[in-house]
Amino acid sequence: MAFIQHWLMQEAERHNNLYTRNRAATQLSLFAGRLILAYNRVLFPYHKWFYEYLERCPQMPGNLIVMMNELLVNPSLKNADRLFKSIKDFDDWGVTDLDAFKWFMEDVEWSWMDGKVSLEDW
Repeated sequence: MAFIQHWLMQEAERHNNLYTRNRAATQLSLFAGRLILAYNRVLFPYHKWFYEYLERCPQMPGNLIVMMNELLVNPSLKNADRLFKSIKDFDDWGVTDLDAFKWFMEDVEWSWMDGKVSLEDW
């Protein structure tokens, strides 16, 4: 999802779409943080505890929470690029851009065809 939300921010800027820009910023922050929580094998109980549990992670990109806050306060491609690069460079996640787009198309955009709820809507 982090890969897709980064792409969505590019689309939001290209179309000057305020709704999509804010949604992409929020979702990119969420899924970047969830990657780090998963990497550190840390579960968080609910969104209000998200940052507190992220701060408990011993391994994460430097300034992760600062970059997330910058993106949330100023949703822009520049801030999204910075956050996404820090996550992408942090570990080999085993996902190519093509894998991410294919998964998103089949399991999120087309999930309704199989009567499934996509990860984005959980």
